[in-house]
Amino acid sequence: ISTFDVAPDQSNDLTEDQMIGSAENENAPAFDEGEIARFAGELSDGLGKVRSKFVRDMLVGIHQSRSVNLTEIARSLGEDIELHASHKRLSRNLARSELIDVVGSRMLASGAAQVTENSLLVVHCYNLVKRFATKMEYLCDDESEGVGLSSYQICEIVAYEAGDRDRYTPLAMHLWSRLDPNYVSDEVEVHHALHLVERATEGRGTFYVRTKQDMPLWSQAGDAVARHILRNIESRLVTSVYEGEFIVDGELHSTTDLVASTELPFGKMMFKYVAAGILDEKLPMELALFVHFGARCIRIPGSDAPVTLVVTQFQHQESKVHNREKGEAVMSFLVRGHVTDREAIWPLVRNFYSVIDAVNAERNHLSEFNLSDFRVLTYDRLRLLTTFLEAVIYYETVIAGNFRIDTPRLTQDPHKGDHIRDFMLPPETARAESV
Repeated sequence: ISTFDVAPDQSNDLTEDQMIGSAENENAPAFDEGEIARFAGELSDGLGKVRSKFVRDMLVGIHQSRSVNLTEIARSLGEDIELHASHKRLSRNLARSELIDVVGSRMLASGAAQVTENSLLVVHCYNLVKRFATKMEYLCDDESEGVGLSSYQICEIVAYEAGDRDRYTPLAMHLWSRLDPNYVSDEVEVHHALHLVERATEGRGTFYVRTKQDMPLWSQAGDAVARHILRNIESRLVTSVYEGEFIVDGELHSTTDLVASTELPFGKMMFKYVAAGILDEKLPMELALFVHFGARCIRIPGSDAPVTLVVTQFQHQESKVHNREKGEAVMSFLVRGHVTDREAIWPLVRNFYSVIDAVNAERNHLSEFNLSDFRVLTYDRLRLLTTFLEAVIYYETVIAGNFRIDTPRLTQDPHKGDHIRDFMLPPETARAESV
């Protein structure tokens, strides 16, 4: 599973005295103590005074410090005791492993209540890298990340509405180690996370799992995850194509042959927004793409689960705006269930290539806290720490409304705004934007 843009930690395991050191973060979002205290109270209701205070302190501390480092969290609380004592109290209470399920399940229930039939349940898997660490419990050497890098694995699930992408809703952050004595496989861990969300949402929404994007350096793991969840998840599901064989008309065919031979009778226009600095040094650009698409019903050997292979071909015309030559790209994905109608396939195509917006929003939000900077030595402490971090991200997005999804990359209508385009806007659209 590949890592994302959070920079790996570059220090060795530190002593508690070495941990104490940097200034308080001054860039935290506006702090409403009453609001976050009420949310913490909902997550800790019935836990007793000590544990409830601990939950509140962790949420407030992570939110204020923009850090998962216990010293920075303790510093931001500003308690009238020695910083060392605050740090020690937080570390001691992080051993309360029973809070992992309590806090996580209550946050999930709150988020699941907002999930509708049209919600996209975006699944994002990645490595949590810790550079040169040696003392942490169950920390696994990760060959895909290079020499001196070790990691845990994380599966995050966020929800957002296909028709309203202004806000996303974190649902779950599941962390595991391949050295955990109870570990079976990555696909079992991902299935566990999906099952928790599936149960909380009562089957509402559609899971989107882009394993080829999340796991480019470890394709066999991505294939195993896709194959496993297609067989075992009952909810609506869209996932990356994996290498293997499928049954069509009673005969086995390879993935490559099926993709190449699928007819593409349907077509739609899409518009891709490219941020400044990629195609142009200073200005954002928008590109027109024509998407051919088609589908065929297939089956997985040894399974009765119906599956649809959807194949898309993106075509772009020659453009003098950014010296682009005419070209095309073929991409495909799998859908649990049989879908052949054009009007049913098109939303799946549109959504599969737009869920990256939710992934990028979560990734950018998470990067503010530098998750790889954690300083805890036990596995359960880390699992509880990431649970608190997900609760803070939930608070900031859903309750405080501080973070929203940026301009969507791929849309079926032209993006609004004054930027370079390689196509002409329809007259009525151009007039509307000039007003």
